[in-house]
Amino acid sequence: MTTDKLINQFTSLLKFWNQKVNLVHVDTIRNLQQRHIEDCAQLKNYIDPTHTILDIGSGAGFPGIILSIYGFKNVILCEKDFRKSVFLKDVKRQLKLDYTIFNGDIYQFDTSAIKTPITAVSRAYGSLSELLEIMSTLNISTGVFNKGSNYQVELNKAKQQFNFHCTTFRSQTDITGVILKVINVTKYKNLKKVVC
Repeated sequence: MTTDKLINQFTSLLKFWNQKVNLVHVDTIRNLQQRHIEDCAQLKNYIDPTHTILDIGSGAGFPGIILSIYGFKNVILCEKDFRKSVFLKDVKRQLKLDYTIFNGDIYQFDTSAIKTPITAVSRAYGSLSELLEIMSTLNISTGVFNKGSNYQVELNKAKQQFNFHCTTFRSQTDITGVILKVINVTKYKNLKKVVC
């Protein structure tokens, strides 16, 4: 099945499920393509395809399902909410996609069995500091995150707690948004300059 057909099927399922489970804000349903799908699809430009992708707080499958549709292997969707996890399972079954679902607290996820480097992705889980805390705790090598117009404030706060290297890319779908690619995350022990 082509990427376009898979995207169309996913969109139909999302609209159907959104009537029962709050997956995405109702105001964004009419603009799913740009607001959600294209916003997630642009991440493919910044992810090493040999990495395992860990989607933190996957929710409606953004960005994990979209990356899976675009051919990324070893995608793991982490979602604590049981109802949203059921949606993710239904999409996997109906679209015959190859990803794994972890229904539970992200801090309970065991990364030790994963043999490849891990790239964490997230679109709406929490602040950059929260995401860096997860990366540091779970020993995740790389993070690629969609962030909105408030990204500089989040960066400044994160720099007070963590040592990391960050590259900023302008979003292709949101004039005020960015993609942050983060590596080498450690909690501060010694003062070091943060490059961003």
